[in-house]
Amino acid sequence: MTVKINQKSMDLMVRPDQRISEVLKVLKENHKIFFQTEKILIYSTRKKEYVNQLLTFRQAEVYAGDVLVLR
Repeated sequence: MTVKINQKSMDLMVRPDQRISEVLKVLKENHKIFFQTEKILIYSTRKKEYVNQLLTFRQAEVYAGDVLVLR
Protein backbone atom coordinates (compact mmCIF):
# COMPACT_ATOMS: atom_id res chain seq x y z
CA MET A 1 0.00 0.00 0.00
CA THR A 2 1.18 3.51 -0.73
CA VAL A 3 0.39 6.51 1.47
CA LYS A 4 0.60 9.99 -0.05
CA ILE A 5 0.91 13.08 2.11
CA ASN A 6 1.22 16.43 0.33
CA GLN A 7 3.85 15.74 -2.35
CA LYS A 8 5.51 12.81 -0.54
CA SER A 9 4.64 9.15 -0.80
CA MET A 10 5.75 6.12 1.16
CA ASP A 11 5.17 2.42 0.70
CA LEU A 12 3.94 0.55 3.76
CA MET A 13 3.39 -3.08 4.61
CA VAL A 14 0.57 -3.56 7.11
CA ARG A 15 -1.41 -6.49 8.45
CA PRO A 16 -5.01 -6.71 7.20
CA ASP A 17 -6.27 -6.96 10.80
CA GLN A 18 -4.49 -3.74 11.86
CA ARG A 19 -6.56 -0.64 12.51
CA ILE A 20 -5.81 2.23 10.18
CA SER A 21 -5.70 4.62 13.15
CA GLU A 22 -2.95 2.52 14.77
CA VAL A 23 -0.77 2.82 11.67
CA LEU A 24 -1.35 6.59 11.58
CA LYS A 25 -0.35 6.81 15.24
CA VAL A 26 2.92 4.94 14.56
CA LEU A 27 3.65 7.20 11.58
CA LYS A 28 3.11 10.26 13.77
CA GLU A 29 5.32 8.87 16.56
CA ASN A 30 8.07 8.28 14.00
CA HIS A 31 7.71 11.83 12.62
CA LYS A 32 6.49 10.68 9.20
CA ILE A 33 3.31 12.73 9.49
CA PHE A 34 2.76 15.94 11.39
CA PHE A 35 -1.03 16.20 11.49
CA GLN A 36 -3.39 15.45 14.32
CA THR A 37 -4.24 11.90 13.37
CA GLU A 38 -7.84 12.19 14.57
CA LYS A 39 -8.52 14.92 12.00
CA ILE A 40 -6.89 13.29 8.97
CA LEU A 41 -9.13 12.42 6.04
CA ILE A 42 -8.08 9.26 4.21
CA TYR A 43 -9.02 8.94 0.55
CA SER A 44 -8.67 5.68 -1.35
CA THR A 45 -7.84 6.36 -4.99
CA ARG A 46 -8.86 2.82 -5.99
CA LYS A 47 -12.27 2.94 -4.30
CA LYS A 48 -12.70 6.68 -5.00
CA GLU A 49 -14.09 7.28 -1.52
CA TYR A 50 -13.00 8.24 1.97
CA VAL A 51 -12.03 5.50 4.40
CA ASN A 52 -12.93 5.36 8.10
CA GLN A 53 -9.67 5.18 10.06
CA LEU A 54 -11.35 3.31 12.92
CA LEU A 55 -11.71 0.25 10.69
CA THR A 56 -9.09 -2.37 10.01
CA PHE A 57 -7.56 -2.46 6.54
CA ARG A 58 -9.61 -5.59 5.78
CA GLN A 59 -12.88 -3.99 6.95
CA ALA A 60 -12.13 -0.87 4.89
CA GLU A 61 -11.25 -3.08 1.91
CA VAL A 62 -7.79 -1.53 1.58
CA TYR A 63 -5.43 -3.99 -0.06
CA ALA A 64 -1.86 -4.25 -1.32
CA GLY A 65 -1.37 -1.89 -4.22
CA ASP A 66 -3.92 0.62 -2.95
CA VAL A 67 -3.00 4.28 -2.75
CA LEU A 68 -4.29 6.24 0.24
CA VAL A 69 -4.11 10.03 0.18
CA LEU A 70 -4.03 11.75 3.56
CA ARG A 71 -5.60 15.20 3.71
